[in-house]
Amino acid sequence: VPEQYPHGSEQSEPTGQASRPASERRNLTILVCDLPGLAEYSAQMDPEDLSNLTRTYREQWAAIVTDQGGHVERYAGDEMLAVFGYPEARENAAELSVRAGLTIVATTRAHAAGPPAAAHARVAIATGLVVNDPAGQGSLGQITAGEPLKLAARLLAVAKPGAVVIADSTRRLIGDLFAVETVTIDAPASFPAQAWRVAGNGLAESRFRALRGTVLAPLVGRDQELALLISRWERARDGEGQVILLSGEPGIGKSRLTQALRDGLAGTAHYYLGCYCSPDRVDSPLQPMIAHLERAAKFARDDDVKLKFGKLETLLAEGGGGIPMLVPLIASLLSLPDDARFPPLDMNPRLQREATLAALVDLLAGLAALRPVLLVCEDVHWADPTSMELLRLVIDRSQSFRILLLITFRPEFEQPWPSHGHVTGLTLNRLRRLQSDQLAAGMAGRTSLPMPVLDQIAARAEGVPLFVEELTKDILDSGMLQVEDAQYSLKGSLLPTAIPATLRDSLMARIDRLSSARETAQIAAVIGREFSHDLLAAVVPEGQGLIASLHTLVEAELVFRRGTTANLTYVFKHALVRDAAYGCLLLGKRRDLHGRIALVLEKNFDQVVRTDPDVLAHHWTEAGAVEKAVVYRVRAGERALARSATIEAIAQLTMGRELIDSLPDSDGHRHTELDLQIALGAAMSATRGMAAVETTLAYERAHELCVQLHEEQRRIPVLQGLWSSYNARAEMGAARLVAVQLLEAAERRGDRIAGILGHNALGVTLFELGEFEAAGTHLQRLLEIEVPADRVFPVPLPYDPCISGGAWLA
Repeated sequence: VPEQYPHGSEQSEPTGQASRPASERRNLTILVCDLPGLAEYSAQMDPEDLSNLTRTYREQWAAIVTDQGGHVERYAGDEMLAVFGYPEARENAAELSVRAGLTIVATTRAHAAGPPAAAHARVAIATGLVVNDPAGQGSLGQITAGEPLKLAARLLAVAKPGAVVIADSTRRLIGDLFAVETVTIDAPASFPAQAWRVAGNGLAESRFRALRGTVLAPLVGRDQELALLISRWERARDGEGQVILLSGEPGIGKSRLTQALRDGLAGTAHYYLGCYCSPDRVDSPLQPMIAHLERAAKFARDDDVKLKFGKLETLLAEGGGGIPMLVPLIASLLSLPDDARFPPLDMNPRLQREATLAALVDLLAGLAALRPVLLVCEDVHWADPTSMELLRLVIDRSQSFRILLLITFRPEFEQPWPSHGHVTGLTLNRLRRLQSDQLAAGMAGRTSLPMPVLDQIAARAEGVPLFVEELTKDILDSGMLQVEDAQYSLKGSLLPTAIPATLRDSLMARIDRLSSARETAQIAAVIGREFSHDLLAAVVPEGQGLIASLHTLVEAELVFRRGTTANLTYVFKHALVRDAAYGCLLLGKRRDLHGRIALVLEKNFDQVVRTDPDVLAHHWTEAGAVEKAVVYRVRAGERALARSATIEAIAQLTMGRELIDSLPDSDGHRHTELDLQIALGAAMSATRGMAAVETTLAYERAHELCVQLHEEQRRIPVLQGLWSSYNARAEMGAARLVAVQLLEAAERRGDRIAGILGHNALGVTLFELGEFEAAGTHLQRLLEIEVPADRVFPVPLPYDPCISGGAWLA
């Protein structure tokens, strides 16, 4: 805490009985104010008069802060520190703090209670992340750390009497509600360069324009958009496949419009396939499709392999096609072991990847031949590269299917697909005022809302339907309304603080009201946007009332429940809902929870450990367990590489490599890094080519580790990869040295296969160097080496420098 505000020196009178939440991270707006001219008169005043004067100003300021929804945290002499947005989140904390600051300055000037120099207060405001300590002695605990505390104190020191100075972090939140001007600050270079003086209210009538809806309210303002979707569906139903690219900002109603289309198709014969992407699975190949297939097949956690195969065969039989070939491909995608009833997949990873994508497209075609198909892919701005490739294939072929493919994404996503005649782009815009009122009224049911409430909702929602939903619910749940003659009326004045102004803080406000379910929501948020009941039950402390907490979360519409009792899962209503619950956790608690989740997964969820090592890697990384995180990053990279998902493999392996740099040097860590560098070399060579610098660096580091660890057996494939890379780069001197080492290693081990590689490498290199006689000797030797009949040569000899030097490792 800045020295200006030592906690415990003097305490404010309680400004309300607020419960103390656990220590957490919060985005708060901090207001500090003082009387800069009072100090020079303090020595001339009687101590009792000075004390009374100070108390008078405190009472004025505290009343103003409380009236604007803030809380006085503490005093120090003639200085006061107040917070906005705590202990419950407030959507417009920045706006309220500025209004409070302007009122403090005006009231102090108008009701001067002392010498003239004491009639001019000054105020400084900053917004940002802070940490609270509920064990503190203040009425709300103690705000113990955070940049806005320091920044507000610095701004106060340079503010002139009668001024309200705000940091740029606060300026960005208030928009044009207030007239501001740049403040020139004579301060050290480390001081933030931008600050603003608030000159008064702005000219704009409102900072918000729009509205938004909820799942409980009727669809409002989307008649044309819905009509377009239905018309495209009718075309698709008649055999003209269609694609809709639905774009819009978070909360604008993409999912709501999609649900309306589904509702309109209820009762008609069709197939619905739903996939959604997640920000924590962007490097997991085809995860959205995998999750859909597992849900569609009704896989349960306790199902054995035989039962899963039976369910999978039943599911795939609906699409027709070649079941003997289709089942092994999809089973492999779902990480099921080989089944003796089906032929083994005898193909390399690249071919298997292509065959799997083709099989999925054929499966869609088979379903579409039976019934029209509605395929919805949500949030593709978080899609993995392989899923993006699958969508491209579907788009290219869908014109001949009875299918409507609906893809949703945020505006910042640059969709990579080429334009086609059957592809329609649709962007959702914000709602008009009348539409907003209709939506809010629909949520209130048959009871009318008073006009002041509708005005506030319209002013703050900015036409984003989800904002309208949350704002209306907040008012209905706030207790400020009472029912009289089938109409709502206000019990008192409508405080703007009762209506959150941003989605983040609106959701945080609802989370704050969850009581005991709040901790359950936070633990679930650490697991991810989607979480199973079994995993959550294994992580939540006993005695916390998990069932009741989940019921509260579902009733509050923060999460959706789906599945059967044996396979119950939950999904956060929106990615930002999960972010709000996760973001308030202290870093230490986050690490503990991630570690606890990872341990539970390792102990009780073998399927996740085997098929989703990236999930374990994520949790161990966030837990700070770098050693384990690296191991799972390597596994995730190798698994992606085995599926020929090389982009995802590189992402996983690169994260693992960054983690390794923080580990102490040891043989164990070197062995892990060797696994990583070999896999990374193969992935880089397949994606960027053997001549890429990244490929060379990966194999060079792998060879360095082999030498350090005396790894003779693994040194051979590493040398082969390194030689291929040097050869592709035409660095023939380096290639020659590596080829000699490769041949020597093969001879030391008496490995004839390695000998073939060594003679080939040296022969090709000498040939390129113009040493034809020596080259002929080594190439002739290739013909003389006998390979046992039971030994299958891994790959064709890499005469072509473009052939991956790491591919034969598979």
